[in-house]
Amino acid sequence: MYRPGDLKLLMPPCRQGRDCDCDPPHRVPDARSGGVVRGQAAFLPHSCDEWVIGGPDEVRALIADLQAALQAFEGG
Repeated sequence: MYRPGDLKLLMPPCRQGRDCDCDPPHRVPDARSGGVVRGQAAFLPHSCDEWVIGGPDEVRALIADLQAALQAFEGG
C-alpha cells in the first residue's frame, strides 16, 4: 500500500556521469517497459524495479484518478 512519502521524483540528467549515486536519482528502471527512464518523471517503489508514473501530464492524470477514487470511497 502507498505510504506518505513513497512518491519519488527523477531530476534532470546528472552531470557526474552514468554511475552517479545522487539522491534524488536521475534514472530508474521501468519494469513495465523493460527500459530505463531518465529525466523528469515521478515514480513509486515496486518489487520489480520501479513503477514509473511519467512526467507532469501523467502525474495530473494520476491525481485525477486518485481524487475520483477518494470520492468513490467517501460515497461521493
